[in-house]
Amino acid sequence: MKLDIQMITLFYSFLFGIFFELTYLFLRKYLYNKRKYVSYPFTFLFTLIFSFLYYLILERANHGILHPYSIGLTFIACILTYSLFTKLKK
Repeated sequence: MKLDIQMITLFYSFLFGIFFELTYLFLRKYLYNKRKYVSYPFTFLFTLIFSFLYYLILERANHGILHPYSIGLTFIACILTYSLFTKLKK
């Protein structure tokens, strides 16, 4: 894979991780609802929509090729966003 496509993939994965974590933090009350008939479908749809969205945009960036570093960078962005969000919340 060319270097410019790798950089676009890394940048996109990092931004998607931040977007995913922020959306997760704002929708947490629906994902962990005490009523299971609300929680289970909402969690399923949340996961399905974000997986499809990630792959759809990745398809446009580098023809849908998943690499371990792109998924790893998404997780790193989620962790960084979570830690920043909790520090700012205090």
